[in-house]
Amino acid sequence: MITLSEAIKEFAKQTYDTVKVKGGKNYIQVKDRLNFVRETFGERVSIRTTTKDSNGLAEFHCEMWLDDKLIATGNSKEVSVGEKSYEKQESVAVGRCLAFAGFAGTELASADEMQNFYNNQSKPIAKPNPNAKAVADEFLKYLSDAAKYSNNIGSYENQKQKFMQEFKIMDLKDSDPNTFEYVKQKAQQLNEQVTKNINANK
Repeated sequence: MITLSEAIKEFAKQTYDTVKVKGGKNYIQVKDRLNFVRETFGERVSIRTTTKDSNGLAEFHCEMWLDDKLIATGNSKEVSVGEKSYEKQESVAVGRCLAFAGFAGTELASADEMQNFYNNQSKPIAKPNPNAKAVADEFLKYLSDAAKYSNNIGSYENQKQKFMQEFKIMDLKDSDPNTFEYVKQKAQQLNEQVTKNINANK
């Protein structure tokens, strides 16, 4: 019957595809580590997770039991934004627990680093927009007109939000960061212009 220390040594000999998490640490995915633990220990091991949801904050607690002895625990928490968020948070808690038990990569990734990894995995890759600059200039033209004729900040901000949605400006943040920064700077200049004009007319 294999012991925990023997299993950890055997795990270290295995070759798995690793990913780099923030900080440059090697991260072996939870599914691979979980499969190894279950295949190695069989019914001797139990991975138990519990969750608590308080005011939209999901907290997961994971425990690894071997031969009826508590070996390690792992926790994670984040504002809950749906079923997928729950799944990711549970994986983070399980991953932390397995890592503390000795089944990790070259270094132990923090909960934040693992969460960043899962967030990036689920984040859709934005497609480059070849017309980004033209869209940005058109948006700025409308915004400039709004800045000229707005007589209060509230009216201007409402129109700006409307134009941002129509031209999908926030999409540029991922698809074309340079154009997004260009729009951001120009919009800030227009904001200052509106404030200056309104103050001058008081």
